[in-house]
Amino acid sequence: MSSPVPVPVRVTRHRLLALSLAACCTMTALAGSAGAAHAASLSTWEKLAQCESGGDWSNVHSPHYGGLQFTLDTWQSIGGTRYAPYPHQATKNEQILMGQKLLDTAGESQWPYCGPLVGLGADHADPFPVDVPPAPVFTQTAAADFNGDGAADIVARDSAGNLKMWTHNAGGYFNAPVNVTAGWNFTQTVAADFNGDAKADLMARDSDGTLKLWTGRGNGTFNAAVNVTGGWNFSQTAAADFDGNGKTDLIARDTDGNLKIWAGRGDGTFNAAAHLSAGWNFTQTAAADFNGDGAADIIAKDAGGTLKMWTHNAVGYFNAPVNVTGGWNFSQTTAADFDGNGKTDLIARNDNNGELTIWAGQGNGTFSSPAKLSGGW
Repeated sequence: MSSPVPVPVRVTRHRLLALSLAACCTMTALAGSAGAAHAASLSTWEKLAQCESGGDWSNVHSPHYGGLQFTLDTWQSIGGTRYAPYPHQATKNEQILMGQKLLDTAGESQWPYCGPLVGLGADHADPFPVDVPPAPVFTQTAAADFNGDGAADIVARDSAGNLKMWTHNAGGYFNAPVNVTAGWNFTQTVAADFNGDAKADLMARDSDGTLKLWTGRGNGTFNAAVNVTGGWNFSQTAAADFDGNGKTDLIARDTDGNLKIWAGRGDGTFNAAAHLSAGWNFTQTAAADFNGDGAADIIAKDAGGTLKMWTHNAVGYFNAPVNVTGGWNFSQTTAADFDGNGKTDLIARNDNNGELTIWAGQGNGTFSSPAKLSGGW
């Protein structure tokens, strides 16, 4: 795989204060810097994110998360959990809305280096002057054939923490959701057959950084979780068979921006990590065989909103990326064969209107025009 241009090393990392809203407001008033409500244009927030995290809105560099590098305490204190448990799990727009709230209550000093550098405190424009994008109803979207009927189903977490499943029906649509389990307080949710029994499993990271595996029973239900590994301080986790040997592998981004791969052994365990690429400053990473050659490819979104594809080549590496489409204003990007025709499709959430959208794969790395699957995602 060709290596993307690495992001310059940040001069300093800010330390967001874990303040209650009342404390924030009091501190700002006493300092005499509150006055009218603060705001900043979308372009300024994007510049701030570029300075803080290289523009990676899914960045994890514990204890800082997301494009604006919130600490978890700060995210919780300003009400960010209405969108997602962790900042990097929220959409770009949602992170900006929470950044706007923090700026209004505590000022640009919450980003002591990057805030003044990009003129955050001097920009009083509204980042979303028309409509505030709808908050997601569902997150942690993943897909696989969980009930063995040959077409992919969908799982996702609702705002109450319930993991739900939408099974594919014979008419080409999806049945009403059923609850899989409550208390799905996990991130990096991916689905694939990890243990080689031809039944789709689930894998996700708990709040302690342990990667867990729920093996599927082939009927839409799952066995109790087992630990795969601790210390999963990775983001952009995706699962697919990259070498075409019938065993599912994992890829993920480390805190230094390196994309790594763990070759699957076919029994739910994996070999040690190997390096794939440096400078993985991409989000919405997903993997599947998009061009029908029997080995998985990678898609991801760059900082400019272009969805790119890295196809697997015959010698075991990846070709230089090609553009799939621009204007990828979508999140929860997921790949699977939803119509059972052997060609991988894409689904993703339109962050402008909250609709779940599908693009039918043509089996050659291209896709048909989008179609609406569901509103209120």
